[in-house]
Amino acid sequence: GDNKAMLATVASKLKANPNCMITINGYPETSKASQANCQKRLDAVKIYLIEKEGISADRITTNCEVGGGDKNTIDVKCN
Repeated sequence: GDNKAMLATVASKLKANPNCMITINGYPETSKASQANCQKRLDAVKIYLIEKEGISADRITTNCEVGGGDKNTIDVKCN
């Protein structure tokens, strides 16, 4: 999909605003497999941002929550 483009946008926001933190949210189904999968996907996104975009790991939170919203969302919060 268009994830790389979305991640590039997120990364540029983070670079432009050193105080910004991001939360990567996943909303898996109730099954254990789906939840494990969710965490793997979010970790992959986190690793991408750290390794490819040079974002520091402590600025990235991952959160898998059953139910919730769209499958994968990224919230950028600037304090």
